[in-house]
Amino acid sequence: MGLTDDLSDQFFTDILDVCRRIQCDPLDLLGVMMNEIGVKANARNPTSNASGLIQFLPSTLAGLGYPDTPDDFRQLNADEQLPYVEAFFQPYVHFGLNSAARVYLAVFLPSALKQNPNNKTMIAQKGGLNAAIYDQNRGLDANFDGKITVGELQQAIERHYNSARWQEIAARLNDAQGSSPTGNSDGQDAIDLRTQSGIADALESLGFDRRHYGFTSAVRAFQMRSGLSADGIVGPRTRRSLTAALDEVGIPYIT
Repeated sequence: MGLTDDLSDQFFTDILDVCRRIQCDPLDLLGVMMNEIGVKANARNPTSNASGLIQFLPSTLAGLGYPDTPDDFRQLNADEQLPYVEAFFQPYVHFGLNSAARVYLAVFLPSALKQNPNNKTMIAQKGGLNAAIYDQNRGLDANFDGKITVGELQQAIERHYNSARWQEIAARLNDAQGSSPTGNSDGQDAIDLRTQSGIADALESLGFDRRHYGFTSAVRAFQMRSGLSADGIVGPRTRRSLTAALDEVGIPYIT
């Protein structure tokens, strides 16, 4: 048996459609689900009674129009929960769900999206801003400086990237993308640099194997090799360097 037999092929096909509508990278949304509870539809937080793929609180499910109990919701399979996932994220699309951290912010602290935060933005601090949230989530404080930043949300997600379940999830998503009717009609696999997963594919094609690098670490390594400031952020200069590097080795891409 595989490590993801609880997830149907239809789930991966449907999550591509959901992510097109909420304008985020499927790997980012799956990464948030992985960090929340391992992409498990039947999961329950015993303290808050949060349930399902993105750990919906009972009040959140009620607000989304779910008519039954959290226990009933956990009986739904992952594909059946996806409409509620999409409904949850729709109000935040206009803020831009263009990174795993921003997708996570919509779940973790949606009010912070209004600040148009970057990786260095502090969202909770011990004894200060959102102190109660810090106390409940101090494990996210990766450098133990008494602060949780947006970048540390990204790091929390990336820590799962080497797990066996995540590797199988990523492979199945790739299979679903390959069979999608929205793929390239000429059969050429062009890397889509408009998405984080596309950038990750580009980095891997250039020698930064995702099995050995988290996303941010791979970006930094590429930046160092390219003579750029190694901040781990894919800005305009990094994108230009990526496209030049792909041109040099003849790999097609979409920008």
